[in-house]
Amino acid sequence: MKTNIKKIFCKALICFIGATLMGCNKENQNTISLQEESSVQVIEGTPDYSSLSSTNVIRLAAWVSPPPANWNGKGNPSYIEDEYYKDLKDSDLNAIYALYENNNYSAIEKACQLAEKYGVKYYVRDTGHTYVDPVKMELEPGDWSNNQQVKQYSQYDSFAGHLITDEPNASEFEKLRNIKRFYETEFPGKDFYVNLFPTYASLSQLGTTTYQEYIHQYIETVNPDYISYDHYALMVDGYGKYKLTDDNLFNLEVVASECKQASIPMMTFVQIMSYSESSRCPNEQELRYQIMTQLAYGSKGIQYFCYWTPIEWGEDTCTPAMITMDGQKTERYYYAKTVNEELLKMDEAYLNFDWDGTMVLEGSEGNSTNKGYKLLSNALTSHEMIKEVKATQDALVGTFTGKDGRKAFMITNFDDPAYKHDNNIEITFNGAKKVLIYHYGNKEIKDLVNGKLEYKLDPGDGIFVIPFK
Repeated sequence: MKTNIKKIFCKALICFIGATLMGCNKENQNTISLQEESSVQVIEGTPDYSSLSSTNVIRLAAWVSPPPANWNGKGNPSYIEDEYYKDLKDSDLNAIYALYENNNYSAIEKACQLAEKYGVKYYVRDTGHTYVDPVKMELEPGDWSNNQQVKQYSQYDSFAGHLITDEPNASEFEKLRNIKRFYETEFPGKDFYVNLFPTYASLSQLGTTTYQEYIHQYIETVNPDYISYDHYALMVDGYGKYKLTDDNLFNLEVVASECKQASIPMMTFVQIMSYSESSRCPNEQELRYQIMTQLAYGSKGIQYFCYWTPIEWGEDTCTPAMITMDGQKTERYYYAKTVNEELLKMDEAYLNFDWDGTMVLEGSEGNSTNKGYKLLSNALTSHEMIKEVKATQDALVGTFTGKDGRKAFMITNFDDPAYKHDNNIEITFNGAKKVLIYHYGNKEIKDLVNGKLEYKLDPGDGIFVIPFK
């Protein structure tokens, strides 16, 4: 699956030169003065999204479902058993991507049965059927869906769709277009799931001259229902010092902007394990940090790498994921469960809004040398509802417009949580007298004084804020 990209880290970055916040002087980076109040229209009345709690449900998915018995001759027992799917449900994940089932149809059907029992959506990896070009193979309608083996598992409500492929080269896009067109007639309403490369893939892996071209070409050729990609930002240098990938925000900006233009959602991956000596095994703050950063760019689905620890990897390759190779819960299982519970209380509001853009702010008390900001070409420098914003550490302010016309803001502590810095945020809203805040799974109404909100964000923390009057 993703083993190939873990070995890439010769990064193929495309550095745009443009007017961003990082082009300002240090004082302006710490305090951004934006719009005056004159023409701002703030919606009156307390926003209430509680009626949407059962319909606005964020996808919380993970790579690697519980494996079948004796995968690839490893001699492991079957983990497609009741107790392991109950653990999956209890983690508050609501979707799982198969990896090891391949064309083991009895294992696929049993996994669908257990997923259905526990209300989890299951993405089938059927290597026997779903990656053949229907044009070249001259397939006729029903050649997939009427296949007896496929009918065994596709009858279940838990069957969410197929994991078609992971990290395709651009040379495969035409084939994927053919498959998707045929797939939509064979499995209407089911997900045609493809995951794309990150920015640090090489150009030969991408098959294009730039990363933006790779994403744009995929959208133009395949006409996907959404974009999913993986970028793992939590790293360790050769001296054991924690660092972040410089191109994480650039990756988010490119994909979010392309998705916005195409009017499709973006879904992102977070690392919840280490997979090499140069990657971190995150704690709860580092997990939340990844998710809050992605939400600030409008991600509509959070995906974990991984749920089950890949059974082909040795202990010298990685730390265990949410579940060990032999089915035991790890600390990271409980970190994910905690954050998932928070997200499932915020999604009623968050999913009612669409991303407009993101501001980046350098902290007044930090020693930021945030190279990631310099790669951005579309960072917002103003917003009609924001008069001024300050932060003591690096921060992101994602801006959103709701289906009800309201504005909202995802404000995150972007300082690396490894350094354990709180972030004191001051943001002054034009025309607003109150805000609704989603934080750690709680809802809070706060009165504003002259439009100003002061809030302390913990390391890795973020809040979703909806101003009103």
